[in-house]
Amino acid sequence: MIGPSSSSSWNEGLTLGEVLVALTVLGFVVAVLIVIINPLEHLHRTQDSNAKNVAIEYINACTRYYARHGEMPWLRIEPTAASFNEEIVKGYTQILISEGELKPEFQEALGKNASRAYLTAKISPPEVIVCFDPGSKALSADEETKYAIDGTLKTDCPDSGEECYWCVQQE
Repeated sequence: MIGPSSSSSWNEGLTLGEVLVALTVLGFVVAVLIVIINPLEHLHRTQDSNAKNVAIEYINACTRYYARHGEMPWLRIEPTAASFNEEIVKGYTQILISEGELKPEFQEALGKNASRAYLTAKISPPEVIVCFDPGSKALSADEETKYAIDGTLKTDCPDSGEECYWCVQQE
């Protein structure tokens, strides 16, 4: 006679132990995938990439301005500026925009990164350094992230546990 037998495993169902083992394996696979993919790290890498682009473009704009005018844009606003607050930075960013060295959209890009970016400008010799605090683990551990907030080289980055910044400066 052909038909279901009482010894068939399909009719018995799964035991509680089998369900728990399956859920444990599934949970482990999900945890490994989350660690591998890590969407938050990808977001921080994207933000760092944007901040790097803003810093580099700002330096390039200052260099072009200096080549055309023989002075840095902040000398138009504050000839003896020693500290650069947010309002002053907005002022000479606006000069760079009005002179065509930066696109008007740059102000928005700068605004998104302003809380992480630090500008150091020197009057003599004219020099500008833009640094930012990396948000991603990858850039924090990068060998180019080795500066203090003012762009001076730190010898103990990134192992010191102190804040180390990624910087670009006018060459």
